[in-house]
Amino acid sequence: MRMRVLVAVLSVALLTLLPDSISAGFFSGFRANRKVVALTFDDGPGIGNTARLLGILKSYGVKATFFVTGSLAMAHPQLVRKAAEEGHEIGNHLWNHENFYALSKKHSQENMEKMLRDNVRRAEKAISEATGSVPRLLRMPHGYCRKWAVRAAEELGYTVVNWTFGCDWNKMTIQEFTILMKDNIKPGAVLLMHDGGSKKRVTVDAVAEIITYAKTAGYDFVTVSEMMELEAGQGVQKDLPVLRKQKGQNEGAAR
Repeated sequence: MRMRVLVAVLSVALLTLLPDSISAGFFSGFRANRKVVALTFDDGPGIGNTARLLGILKSYGVKATFFVTGSLAMAHPQLVRKAAEEGHEIGNHLWNHENFYALSKKHSQENMEKMLRDNVRRAEKAISEATGSVPRLLRMPHGYCRKWAVRAAEELGYTVVNWTFGCDWNKMTIQEFTILMKDNIKPGAVLLMHDGGSKKRVTVDAVAEIITYAKTAGYDFVTVSEMMELEAGQGVQKDLPVLRKQKGQNEGAAR
């Protein structure tokens, strides 16, 4: 319970609204008029984690969105291909999980924009070679969403996608993690989890219970693109809070 309260308080403190004027090329969930939720998984494909996760999702008939890094897509194309063939959406997570918050301390915006474009294209090539399709969604590592980056991504044909809640970079038990995820299942939510990395067993172990809980509560699972289509049809503003960079953020946080 103590962990639940602490993480919840920290999450609220770190949430901020993104100005409506930023761009049509940004999405982070919306206040839906029906019970829909999108599961998203970052940093993969992860050996062991992704294959097991795909089995769980298939057994429940749930489609998710995977934001994969180009380097891992090139190393393990069979996992990315399998996810796509099973109906999951594949998004771009840059080449090697580059942290643009850290890069901004050493480089000008002009240099960063060039690095971003190169990263996106390099990862895109690996992903398209694995799946046969060009990804159109981009999730920046650590949720980087400066206006220039969103604009640059949009010029490359991408929509930048963030999330409404995520917490699996914190050390916690499966019970603590599951409770927090359940608490943040709301209409139009985009939930962030990770299948990449060697310490995500808790995440994968919790997915079945999270799905069961949401389905029992009457929720349908959609991919991010499907949710974006629902938003367009509903005609509402993207007004859910966006998770921005966290103070002291490092490689283990908010991927």
